[in-house]
Amino acid sequence: MSKRTVVIRILGLGDTDSDDAAVFSTRGSNKGEGTVVSLANQLSSEIQVFGSLGSDSTTSFTVLSTAYTRRLLLSRGKVEVRDPGRNQPARLSNYLMATPGVIAFPPGGTIGNYYRIQNTVFKVLTNGPSTAVRVWGCAPVPIAMALQSPDELIGPIVYDLNDGNPLGGCEQLPVVITTQEEDGSNVELIFRGYVSKVSNDTSAGQQNLIKVDCSSMMAYIKQSPFVPGWGTVATNTTEGSSGTFTRTERSFTVAGASQSYWDEQQFGPLYESASPVTAATVSKLWQIREGDTGGIGARVNIEGYFNEVGIESVYNITFGSGAEVVDNGYLMSFTKGYYLNGDRGPNLEVAFTTNSDDNDSRDQEWSTRYLLQKPSLRGENCFESNNFASCIIDLLLGCYNADITLASGARSCTESAWLPYDYATIDDIIDTASLYALTTGLGYPDIPIFRAFYDEGEINTFLLPYEHDKVKTVGEVLEAILKRLGAYMVCDKGKFYFGSWAGKRQSPAFVTDADLSDPSIKLTFDRGLSLMRVNVVYGDYDTLGTASLIKYDVPFNNPDLSTANLGKEISIGHWYIPFKAPNASYWGISRMLANAFGLLMRYSQSAARVDLSLRDSEVDLNVGQEVAVTSQYLVNSEGEMGVQALTGYVLKAARSWATPTTAYTIILPGYLSPANKIKVWSCSARVEDVPGGDLIKVDANYFTAPPGLASEEAPATDAAAFERTHDLIGTWYDVQLLDQYGTLKYQGALVGVSGNFLNLPLFENYALQGDIIVLAPAISFGTLNLIWDVFQANDAGQVDGSSANASKWVP
Repeated sequence: MSKRTVVIRILGLGDTDSDDAAVFSTRGSNKGEGTVVSLANQLSSEIQVFGSLGSDSTTSFTVLSTAYTRRLLLSRGKVEVRDPGRNQPARLSNYLMATPGVIAFPPGGTIGNYYRIQNTVFKVLTNGPSTAVRVWGCAPVPIAMALQSPDELIGPIVYDLNDGNPLGGCEQLPVVITTQEEDGSNVELIFRGYVSKVSNDTSAGQQNLIKVDCSSMMAYIKQSPFVPGWGTVATNTTEGSSGTFTRTERSFTVAGASQSYWDEQQFGPLYESASPVTAATVSKLWQIREGDTGGIGARVNIEGYFNEVGIESVYNITFGSGAEVVDNGYLMSFTKGYYLNGDRGPNLEVAFTTNSDDNDSRDQEWSTRYLLQKPSLRGENCFESNNFASCIIDLLLGCYNADITLASGARSCTESAWLPYDYATIDDIIDTASLYALTTGLGYPDIPIFRAFYDEGEINTFLLPYEHDKVKTVGEVLEAILKRLGAYMVCDKGKFYFGSWAGKRQSPAFVTDADLSDPSIKLTFDRGLSLMRVNVVYGDYDTLGTASLIKYDVPFNNPDLSTANLGKEISIGHWYIPFKAPNASYWGISRMLANAFGLLMRYSQSAARVDLSLRDSEVDLNVGQEVAVTSQYLVNSEGEMGVQALTGYVLKAARSWATPTTAYTIILPGYLSPANKIKVWSCSARVEDVPGGDLIKVDANYFTAPPGLASEEAPATDAAAFERTHDLIGTWYDVQLLDQYGTLKYQGALVGVSGNFLNLPLFENYALQGDIIVLAPAISFGTLNLIWDVFQANDAGQVDGSSANASKWVP
């Protein structure tokens, strides 16, 4: 990489003679180019073993101190735009949506001039109406007014960047670092983050230098606030607000609603499907919360009130008893980070008056009115999306249902990290393959799913789960989710990656001795890289039906270590409480239990930690990526030299831009044998229909990930996986038919595959819809004496390091 040009762009920093962001480079002839003196080693996000969020990766660069670079990086003062009517600084007086392109710009200004609001720079295009466009590389992010006191909003100040005015410094501005060939081709992004510190080194007789320290996107999300749109809560009837008690009619049922004011200046205008507006704030579900407990219902607009939203409810007005809420509209509730179907949730009060004593038997008038609830109650937007992966994407990027065009709406300003960078696709900034591998198949009880009724009909929508009274930042929301899943998220080379410690096997990147920058490898066995216990934390309500939460902390022990208290212990859990006790069979299908067993098996003894340096031209790894290491420099479990395709994860990478090498730290769990033999097949199907004629129709993708989620060249369907097995071993083979409980019903030969049909003679006499077809024990495969994963091993049952036999197809 030493021959490549380093290009650094600080977004929101520039010159008023151009709309482009300022560029600092190691080569070139423009103002800033040729001024980069050095770029420090960039340490990627190190992930601690069994951790959840990777550490903040940092880097720094040094540029020559010139008149141009000093103005960009060190000019301190800010010139406020003045409001002539009040002789006060001009402030934003409304919510600026993240609409791409040309936007309405309420502050106005001189056409062609540049103005900064927070970290975004705008260039005014027109007046009457006033419009502007974001410049200097600023990404479309919303800008909101803030609550200064319970009754006062205040907007950010508008700064004037024209006529040589100082730019105000570059701290907290986003930074993007790339490398490229001298002709500008082959651009590679190596870092996304923000400027954390700037220092100037002035010494007599030496070149004056400016050093810029940068933190990564991981640090950005860890400090990004998470505050869903909210308002105080009131109750009122929506029809029938008065009536008369008579001797025959002594009770009335009336429609009502909880009500909260939606402040557009803080949270943006609401997105309405009947009249969609790009980048308007989406709110489909609403929750009433008190502390860590709340109830969730479908959000409605309250007719007759401006910007009032809430949940429909039903009140009962009874003579002599007053008024009570008989249906609060809650369809799901939560407490202490656990969700449950049903109408549990905070109790609301109803204002009710009569014109005489309740004991008076004569006819009397009754009425209800708007009643503000106690201050500890708040109405909030409930964060939901069409799938769980979209929840994570939306939390990071600010979109809705992973639609980065924002045509489907957006999240409010403080409901997402709103990563302030340009990206053409989600995969440019989030590794979607690893995210989908982690989240695909998640359901009850691992995560909460809300059944809602919208204009387009009934929809199952996925909730973003969190502990409502504990989280204050996007990072805290993500960390809690990852901990309960036994998963991790890292930031490396300007992109987020996901993985699971219990892990579904990914397609590994193969590392061999030919990739080493020097023949030096350090092997370490550490007690801290083994697990003695996995604590599975169940949440349940007590059997009396109250809102009291009970937690069961069930230990899954590694008896070889736990009795002596050796090794680490971790806790995992779930988010949704089904109406089942933790010892019911329902829990056996949860990802939580699968993770518990997977963790114990994978880390039953100390994993190997390997430190080595690799040539970037041969292999370029990401933190969190799965690798398969083959080396003659590593001692195997038999005490001899040489291991073959041992799989593990990259924990850390130290990259050097001066030399084209990277130092990696890799963990290799299950360090058991010179060849990593795998004892299970990954080939199954579910019976969909039994049409006869020896044909069994199977579900297309009951076990196998569909195209787009699996690795390239992987089988696209369950049936194709059986056919791929035939192609790899060169012959047809036996399979077994199991019922839904795993009981063997029949075993026989598979003799062909056509579409989603398996040709299985005589199976039609036994097969029923819902039965499972798996591969028969290995003995039926002739001379082979063990079962192996055909997508990881050769036809001798051993991993041989060939990428042709390493296609991941089960997510």
